[in-house]
Amino acid sequence: MDDSTELVKPDNITREEFLQWRSPRQGKTNPQRMTNAVWEYLVKNRLDAYTANALFDGPSSLDAGPCWCFDRFGQSETLLPDGTTLFIGGEHEDFYDPDFYIYNDVILIDKNGGIEILGYPADIFPPTDFHSATLAGNVIFIGSYHPGQTVYAAALDGRVFPLPAETFPPATLKTFLTKSGDETAVCP
Repeated sequence: MDDSTELVKPDNITREEFLQWRSPRQGKTNPQRMTNAVWEYLVKNRLDAYTANALFDGPSSLDAGPCWCFDRFGQSETLLPDGTTLFIGGEHEDFYDPDFYIYNDVILIDKNGGIEILGYPADIFPPTDFHSATLAGNVIFIGSYHPGQTVYAAALDGRVFPLPAETFPPATLKTFLTKSGDETAVCP
């Protein structure tokens, strides 16, 4: 966000509504639609947690915990065939920041700017950052460079399915380390 642009609190979001949606949360179903005016505003304006909290006069994150935001590191961005951009997870700040949080949500922004936010239970889709998200047909494979972690498949209807590494036949998926140390998957 450009520092020279003065932020104006939107008329359609009250402080009470901001406080209701201020904190990150995980979904209870696979998926749970979590779209709301507060998070939509934060996505559209790409506000960091500190700025959003200050704009709506929220409580200190030292006392109330992290504030939800769309300003994230390690968040994947995948363009879908219909022009929708799909964002997965990511983290805000580092562990020492009171707004630090690793997300496990999926955010879709359609070509007209419409926003849909989907949340997931952590036991179905754990928080993830610095992962890959690869579109293959109508499935997105979500993987991490951390050895031994589970790969996930996300159907375009929003459901996420874990694909534990031990379920892959050994000849189907091979990995090797690049010069940078990142793990790369190749299919024969």
